[in-house]
Amino acid sequence: SGIFSFDLCCPQEAVMAAKVVEENCWVGDVVTPANCCDRRKGPTGDPSCWQDPFTFESCCTPKVYKQLQIEAVRQTCWSKEVTSDLCCDLRKGVRGDPRCWQGAYTFEICCPKEAKLTAQFQETCWLGGLDRAFCCDARKGPLGEVRCWSGAHNFQTCCL
Repeated sequence: SGIFSFDLCCPQEAVMAAKVVEENCWVGDVVTPANCCDRRKGPTGDPSCWQDPFTFESCCTPKVYKQLQIEAVRQTCWSKEVTSDLCCDLRKGVRGDPRCWQGAYTFEICCPKEAKLTAQFQETCWLGGLDRAFCCDARKGPLGEVRCWSGAHNFQTCCL
């Protein structure tokens, strides 16, 4: 007590402790961000969710609210005419069918499994000392640095 606090005394440890709490806030189907961080249930969400060290402040972070927004968009990505089969098809491009994406509706939000595959593939673009800044520099031409590309690794699959 007094003028000293854990945060003042040990700032690095306080940041690490807060991260551990944040990473362990959610359990099962009831203690979820959507249920617990809902401010319609009160200024600190659902009070039944909180028990030290798990508090509204430590669990309902900006990162959590951003994920809730993404989930809300994801719930509305598809309609009868616009489907995941149509839009997430990687044969149409590294981000599926580009005609599908507008505003909040992005390939990364609406097609998370395919976006993960694309990201994993794109990690293989930068082996052997190559990097995005060098290879994808459009000042070198419309396809960047052409010496970087071979096989499935090209400007379209690695830079866009």
